[in-house]
Amino acid sequence: LAELYGKKNDFKEALRHYLKSLKIDPEQSGVLYNIATYYKVLNQNEKAIQFFQKYLIVETNAPDQKEVETMILELQNTQNNNET
Repeated sequence: LAELYGKKNDFKEALRHYLKSLKIDPEQSGVLYNIATYYKVLNQNEKAIQFFQKYLIVETNAPDQKEVETMILELQNTQNNNET
């Protein structure tokens, strides 16, 4: 269901379903990544950072590690710029 809502650009509803899925298995790396991505789209940078970091912890050899680390840095910079 979460993917269906995501394809319809209903990111809040997609998030709701992904978060429910995470309660069942909190170490689903794909779900963690998708949650982070939707938080990013919704400009909830702090939550996006948290979930990208959780993704990297769970997915220890993530093939996209560098890209995710770059996204985290960009989100942190955006967050810092918004605070000033």
